[in-house]
Amino acid sequence: MAIKRSFGFLGGPVRAVRRLGFVLAFVASAAATADDGIVVRGPPDPAALGGLVADLVGWIGDHTHYDVTRSLNDPPSVYLCDKGTTIRYEDREITIATEGLLRAIYDAKNRRIHLVRPWSSANISDRSSLLHELIHDVQYLSRDWACKENPEWEAYKLQDAWLAEHGVPSDFNWTHIFLLSSCLRDTHL
Repeated sequence: MAIKRSFGFLGGPVRAVRRLGFVLAFVASAAATADDGIVVRGPPDPAALGGLVADLVGWIGDHTHYDVTRSLNDPPSVYLCDKGTTIRYEDREITIATEGLLRAIYDAKNRRIHLVRPWSSANISDRSSLLHELIHDVQYLSRDWACKENPEWEAYKLQDAWLAEHGVPSDFNWTHIFLLSSCLRDTHL
């Protein structure tokens, strides 16, 4: 069952996105399946995504050393939102860029995932963006990190493995991800 929701999302100047520390799940270009799902408008329905979230968190548990019990029993909130709208992210407001490849973002402070529309559970690339953000939920519940960007390498490697299992090449920019996740202060990207 494909799910779509009408919500605002992340954007604004590239500088603001970099300050967030998360330039996450920017692989909207990966191959995708057709969207033949149900359109849902209004607040997110946890039951609608519950099975998919549980499946993805279970996959994370099967492919990592992390204990995923908390993410399974108390999953993060998931919202779908539009480009160009303003969302609440880590206790401040940010605007989702109308340009760029940002597909999702994880708010670790509030355990909230924002997925950028269009998004469909029938689309493999979209599901992988949700997986990426769920990986961050598990990562942040499991340990401390040197910087906010540090978990990215592992999250992208896991997302890449998941996509490969589904026969989809990731086409990630590994150099960019390495620099992003290395906690460097200024990479001039």
